[in-house]
Amino acid sequence: MINLLNKVSDNLVNSTKHLPSLVTPAANQSTKGSSVNVVDSKLTTTERHKQRNGNVTASGLARWSGLNSNQLTFSQYKSAENSLGTVYRELVNISTMLNNKVNNADVMANRVRQLDHVTSKDLNGQLQPKVLNRHTERPNYVLNSVNLLAKKPAETLSMVLPSAGKSVSFHIPAYAEPKEILMSINRSLAAVDTHVTLNAEQKLVFNPTSDNSRFFNEPVLFSGEGIRVPAGNPVPVQMQLQVGALLSLADAIDGNANKKNGHKQDVNEQVRQVQADVRHAIVQLRAAMDQVRNKGSHSAPIDISAVASELSALLSDGDFGSRLTSLLAQANISRNTAVALLNK
Repeated sequence: MINLLNKVSDNLVNSTKHLPSLVTPAANQSTKGSSVNVVDSKLTTTERHKQRNGNVTASGLARWSGLNSNQLTFSQYKSAENSLGTVYRELVNISTMLNNKVNNADVMANRVRQLDHVTSKDLNGQLQPKVLNRHTERPNYVLNSVNLLAKKPAETLSMVLPSAGKSVSFHIPAYAEPKEILMSINRSLAAVDTHVTLNAEQKLVFNPTSDNSRFFNEPVLFSGEGIRVPAGNPVPVQMQLQVGALLSLADAIDGNANKKNGHKQDVNEQVRQVQADVRHAIVQLRAAMDQVRNKGSHSAPIDISAVASELSALLSDGDFGSRLTSLLAQANISRNTAVALLNK
């Protein structure tokens, strides 16, 4: 945190480097023999002060706005990082409890649900930081009743969104792997701004990338060639709203009570999958945080004494606006010095 404050203070000091100087080459030239009218000279000085004050104010406001935006973004990153860390630590505890001979499924499931509630401010249902995924709050839909990933002969399918008045067709190659099938489906669904992924249960998840998510609230019509989807009249299929990763895990833990070891292994695998997703999200988030930290780190070093001298000139000769801006800049220089000393 000290390093962050130091960098922010450096940016604030950098903003004073570009303050217009009162000392210009013209000011150093001799004015003897000048025929400029005294009144005109005063008007010119006043106008110069007003122009300088306007430039300083505009520049200062822009820099303050930029710094405030960076600080806000960084604080959101830190909050999301803390939430991801909390989720990961709790998942480690849950994994240990699952492997105990005696465990209370209700207690574990409630802990996971509480974890989902506590971290929902920073993370979406799929445990991705909201600060990095501002447009992922739209609902996703799971296709449970039709298995399009089955390794069967080739088939061409049609999918109709009745409320949108749109339809798409896609071809599934014969005995293709899930990755190849996903690529084929996604090429076609691009026409309706929708992307398809796989969840932990290897089910297709439809992710609308625009405001057309409401089109999936009602049954979607599928028609095929009788291989994966019955031929003939379109079959209405109601997709299920995707449950968040933690809530899905809580439901799986509830179902683990008094079940055989095979189901217990499935729950453990689901925990490991969620842990892997959290680790990946942490890596992405820290990369974004490094970009914020390094912003402005390539700025050239400045002479603090020269800046202080220029501020003194503004304080003595500037108008009210210039003096106020200079006082604020002086305070920032003092804070920068204090932070640098504390950092040592």
